[in-house]
Amino acid sequence: MERSKIVAYITGGISIILALAYLLLVSVLDFRGEMLPAPVSQIPSTVLVENIAGNLSVNFQAVIATAKAVRTPDGY
Repeated sequence: MERSKIVAYITGGISIILALAYLLLVSVLDFRGEMLPAPVSQIPSTVLVENIAGNLSVNFQAVIATAKAVRTPDGY
C-alpha cells in the first residue's frame, strides 16, 4: 500500500472517531433535560439600583464642576 493511502485511512478513522465522540457527548448533554433559568428572587435588584443612583450623582457633580470651570468670561 502506498503511504498516501495509509495516511488517508488513518485520517478517515480519526475523523469517524471524533464524529462518534461528538454524537455521544451531544446525546449525554441532551439527556440531562431542559435548562432552567436562575430564579429571579435571588438577584439583589435593590442594591443594583442604589449603586447606579450613587454613581450617577457623582458623575453629575463632576459634570457641573467641569461646566463651571469651562464658562466664558461673559457667563455663557
